[in-house]
Amino acid sequence: MKKICIFCGSSMGFDTIYREGAVKLGQEMANRQCELLYGAANVGLMKVIADVMLENKRKVIGTITHHLKNLHVGADGIDELYVVDTMAERKKLLEDMAEGFIAMPGGFGTLDELFEVLVLSQLRVFDKPVALYNVKGYFDKLIEYINHAVEEGFIRKEHANNLIVSDDPKELLDRMEKFQPVTVGKWIDDIHKETEKPLTIIGITGTLGAGKGTIVDYLIKEKGFVHYSVRAYIAEEITRRGMEVNRDTLTLVANDLRASHSPSYITDQLFERAKKAGKNAVIESVRTPGEIYSLRQKGKFYLFAVDADQHLRYERIHLRGSETDHVSFETFKANEEREMSNTDPTKQNLGVCIKEADFVFVNNGTIEELHQQVENVLMKLQ
Repeated sequence: MKKICIFCGSSMGFDTIYREGAVKLGQEMANRQCELLYGAANVGLMKVIADVMLENKRKVIGTITHHLKNLHVGADGIDELYVVDTMAERKKLLEDMAEGFIAMPGGFGTLDELFEVLVLSQLRVFDKPVALYNVKGYFDKLIEYINHAVEEGFIRKEHANNLIVSDDPKELLDRMEKFQPVTVGKWIDDIHKETEKPLTIIGITGTLGAGKGTIVDYLIKEKGFVHYSVRAYIAEEITRRGMEVNRDTLTLVANDLRASHSPSYITDQLFERAKKAGKNAVIESVRTPGEIYSLRQKGKFYLFAVDADQHLRYERIHLRGSETDHVSFETFKANEEREMSNTDPTKQNLGVCIKEADFVFVNNGTIEELHQQVENVLMKLQ
């Protein structure tokens, strides 16, 4: 990298350290046999660094507008001078000729030139390094602003990291030599994903027979949600393994999947299906704290829990009469107690799941009353 464009002030600054910094940078560039491209002014830090390069017999190329030249601020005695009509032409000429850019302390013009080349680098209009020569911490507040913009989601971290910063001329030029640009396709894809309307994912947890299916049916029929069932997913796996689907095998296989992969494995698989469908989804039944944690990391997720009187729930499961529900009340209670708490993160812990829920519905009344509870919550979310 030989042709380096310097953006800097047409003023000297109040502290002599800025002049000293310009001399050090000019000397390091001269030692490396670099060429200087700059705004061709014969004042300020521009003149200082140009003089150093000329004293060391290194090539100096300047561009200036007719307007500025007529104000008698144009440099004399440099190797090449281009006089153009507009500031835009002046910048374009420097951008095309240079192989890298360094901003030294300066004012509005310096910042204008700096941010223009940063944008061109970001968009891969060119793949040239851009650096801040941070003499006396001059750009610290600017760096603080850039970091703030990263934290607020307006500048991507990889683009902020593209900007090379140092107060040491040798380190600055060494890092510029090693510069590698960020791939455009990756961050453009990320922006598209971020711009898409986030999916609403509702997880359903709760005790057996409390009314999880009733809430699911309401979300499907009235709100257009797509349904993904943990129970159905596990049943598919049980069938694939050639086992009988019952409450014991449902628990056994679910725990095995979570232990073999991760505590959130099953709901993670269902989330991926929901994401591919691109529609708001309800995932039934969330049963481990790990599943809740994982789903909360994925975006717009709410956990609904539903509970009801234990005797009432037992009556309901007998009425629906599925193959896993033909048990005595004592067995029903024992199964529930086993599932309500567990120190193993891969196993069911309904007690913690219900406590972690964003909204808890008590379903001791009619279906219509439960629907109204759900509708009230959805209105709050909107």
